[in-house]
Formats: sequence, C-alpha cells, structure tokens
Amino acid sequence: MSDQTTPESKEPKKDKTFSEKIEVAGNQLVEHVKELIKEGNVRRLILRDHEGKVLMEIPLTTGVVVGGVITWAVPL
Repeated sequence: MSDQTTPESKEPKKDKTFSEKIEVAGNQLVEHVKELIKEGNVRRLILRDHEGKVLMEIPLTTGVVVGGVITWAVPL
C-alpha cells in the first residue's frame, strides 16, 4: 500500500464545438441548409421560431432525408 494520494479529477477537456445562430426567412431556409450540408462540418440542426421556441432538432444526416418535409412544413 502506498500513502500517496492521486487527484480525483483532472482538468476537464474543452470541447472543440461551437454554435452559430443564423436567421433566415422560410423561403431561404432550404438553400441555407443545403449550403451547410456542402460545408460538411455541421452535425446538428435546430430550427426555432421568432420567439426562440424549438420547432425541430435533428442530426444533420437525418435532416438531409427530411429536407423535403421542412420545405413543406415552413409556411412561405
């Protein structure tokens, strides 16, 4: 047995993630999502209304499949 103590926790690792808030009109939403997909560095898409209420939160791979539904669901 040893009398040495070890620290219980190390420095927490800092995530290399960030979020960006982008405001677009409903008719521009699909085009902007397509641009984000082309960039390839987006993992999750959160759609909010003008009051900040979450309308939809999906992983972007699912978002590609559901892209047509978003177009249909967002009023012009």
